[in-house]
Amino acid sequence: MALFSFLRAHTKESTMLVLHVDVGQGNCRGALLRHGHKREMVFSSGGVGKIVHGVHGKSVSVTLASLAEILSDVSKFLLDEKKSGLKIKVGSIYVILAAPYYLSHTATIKYRDDAGFVVTPKLVSDLIEGYKKADDEHIKDHEDAKVGEEPQVIGERVIHCKINGYHTTNPYGKRAKSLEINAFRTEVDDEVVNGISREIKKVFQVPISFEPLSLAVYIALRNHVHFDQDFIFVIVGNEVSEISLVKGYTLVETVSFPFGKHSLMRHLSRELKTPDELVSEDVSLYVRNSMNATEKTKFSIALDSGGKGWFSFLEKALVSLSNESAVPPVVYLVSDNDVQPLFKRFIETDSYAHQALVPNGFSVIPIDSELAKTLMDFGIHASCDTLLCLEGLFALSTKLPIQNH
Repeated sequence: MALFSFLRAHTKESTMLVLHVDVGQGNCRGALLRHGHKREMVFSSGGVGKIVHGVHGKSVSVTLASLAEILSDVSKFLLDEKKSGLKIKVGSIYVILAAPYYLSHTATIKYRDDAGFVVTPKLVSDLIEGYKKADDEHIKDHEDAKVGEEPQVIGERVIHCKINGYHTTNPYGKRAKSLEINAFRTEVDDEVVNGISREIKKVFQVPISFEPLSLAVYIALRNHVHFDQDFIFVIVGNEVSEISLVKGYTLVETVSFPFGKHSLMRHLSRELKTPDELVSEDVSLYVRNSMNATEKTKFSIALDSGGKGWFSFLEKALVSLSNESAVPPVVYLVSDNDVQPLFKRFIETDSYAHQALVPNGFSVIPIDSELAKTLMDFGIHASCDTLLCLEGLFALSTKLPIQNH
């Protein structure tokens, strides 16, 4: 268990590699991050990937091939930098896994003693271990159906703590009568973890930490973007979208569904009878309002039908997250810049579910490349990738990787 592992721990300059692994799409991205007197992405490789048909069923092998390409690109960059006299050495690696190849569980653990007690690492660890023993069978039964026959616990972190009802980032050594801990636990299919670890170790012999995308984005938003205690964030991936609920500063739950950017692009390609490789151009023209009236009408019809498909999943996810109560009206939208206006429009669509869950409508705040540039410096060898930026902010704000694989 990494106790309070989001306290800043990188006090001197360090370099780490962040790998975004989307197993469902078989696509990876990677970035070298340097932290010293400033946060900087010095190199990045990979991108949004091609629109792929029928990747499911062979996604793990496709992912490992994509990962090998990213690792090769990083190695070549490091070699070139070494030849130039610059010394950049990877000290640790963070693998950020996109849904649906992980399942996370947030446990709320409460302890009270009216006589008073001092909060110590041992007390926190013992409370969490006691909860795990009582809850393990339930979690195992729930997660086996989701993440394979042999799910592996890849990380356990304390993400929020209250002493006597008040939020604190470091409770140790403090005297209290009540303690409330939110512990975040993640499991992943053993095949995925072992396959990725083997591929990385062919190139780098450094500590590796596996983390879920929802946790990485939550920490980045909480620490660098948003300060209210309640909000929702939506991550639109290539094939899967993730919707996460934050209440009381705590990441409560994440729901994913199989409809992402490339799902929409394939829909538009079919409806418009346009080759996959040309759909992005149509999207760009539409967003810039550069289509003629006939083209715009045709595109809008195709877009609306695709939007209804994505939105129907979103409604179900919101109902699941809300537990029949109102959800926070603030939504942070994380997606590739080219389709962000489209998904923002989908979320803002009025409906019965919106009226019931959010009477005054959602306030959608896009997390885009312009915001990313205010949060991190980007070197000449790095593209301004919003998702990698958020994952990098998470990695740079954590302690060293909590598990070696």
